[in-house]
Amino acid sequence: MNNFLLGLCTFCLILLCTAEPQPAEASRAIGDDGLQTLVEKFMNKAKEVLKGNDPYSFGSAWYDSNSYGILLNASLSDLIISGIGTMNMTYLSVAEDDPNINAMMNLTFNNLILTGSYFLNLDPLTLVKLYGSGPLGATAPSMNLNITANLTQNIIAGNSLQISDLNITLGVPKSITFDITNLLKRPALSKFATQIINDLAPSVLNDDEQVQNLLAAYAKSATNSYMINHQITLAFVKEFMEKFIQ
Repeated sequence: MNNFLLGLCTFCLILLCTAEPQPAEASRAIGDDGLQTLVEKFMNKAKEVLKGNDPYSFGSAWYDSNSYGILLNASLSDLIISGIGTMNMTYLSVAEDDPNINAMMNLTFNNLILTGSYFLNLDPLTLVKLYGSGPLGATAPSMNLNITANLTQNIIAGNSLQISDLNITLGVPKSITFDITNLLKRPALSKFATQIINDLAPSVLNDDEQVQNLLAAYAKSATNSYMINHQITLAFVKEFMEKFIQ
């Protein structure tokens, strides 16, 4: 299942590529109707698979960054995520303009619950440094995820797909909550810091361009590396989706 979810995330980014965003039904009248329809069928089948594998266990993830005025070293491990089976695709537009692909996708989720462990060393330079490690929990009654991407086929890399532009926008409610143990390595300070995070999280996740840029940069780098290392071409993606929906 780990490979499936990684593949799903990768293909969501690969197939998210539309220069002229339109509702899913209307967009069939333009661009590549075959690719548009194929992606719709793929996402509908993926939703069925996610429902059957909810909650989802994820091994670990690491992130290191020194950009946008933020120094960050963080990791997540032993993650269990429930609610992914509620995924609903509310908007899709996919078009192929050889050698480019353009797309837009909007996904919604409900009743998301995450548990696991974390390690954090965050230095925003202009703000208070955050650090710690221990159990982590988060709940979100709902979440909206909008992704727009432009990809091209890299001839030098055997026509492997590569993301040239990627934008990711999160929408979370004010009621999102985090439970972060041992933050700042002091129980009393951890409670205080967690409360501040809960107060700030909605505006930071929804409106902070630095956070969205970091998320997009990580997703772009990880996906491009995956596609190069596994020689993911447009032909392979189409074949994979056709077999998956059978």
